[in-house]
Amino acid sequence: MERKPKIAWRAVKEEDIEVIKKWLNDPETLKLARMQENVQITSDDIRLDFLNKIEKRRVQMITSDDVPVGYFKVWTYDRGSEIGLVIGDPSFRNKGIGTFVLNRLIQILEPPLFWVTFSGNEGSVSLALKCGFALLYPDIDAIELGGEKFDKYVFVGGKDEKESV
Repeated sequence: MERKPKIAWRAVKEEDIEVIKKWLNDPETLKLARMQENVQITSDDIRLDFLNKIEKRRVQMITSDDVPVGYFKVWTYDRGSEIGLVIGDPSFRNKGIGTFVLNRLIQILEPPLFWVTFSGNEGSVSLALKCGFALLYPDIDAIELGGEKFDKYVFVGGKDEKESV
């Protein structure tokens, strides 16, 4: 019987900067994670974004058996929280890690929860729907990547999403 990996999260550390830089400078990950292309992300950019303490924002490294595989960010607002989640290491995508982490966040965070993605990120759209999020609204043709237009999607979810919105 195959052993299940131990999925956990922890604070992002200085030694994580280079692995995050590698992930975000991969063209496919950059497109999926930041809805951008042809941008060079520097170590200083990542330090500013991931290590700076910003009120009402939490950044965590996702690990599988203590190996960094991705990260998530949670921004907390007066009327809910927005979650962003990236499995940066492509070899760990489609293994249930994102589903596990998002379902745990749904249990922990106060609803409503918001998930922002775009129509070109099928994995993110699928994850939102699999975890019970519903499309709140699409922003048609809001994002252009590689000369192609995509819709930006805002999903809402959480334990009591219907009563909270």
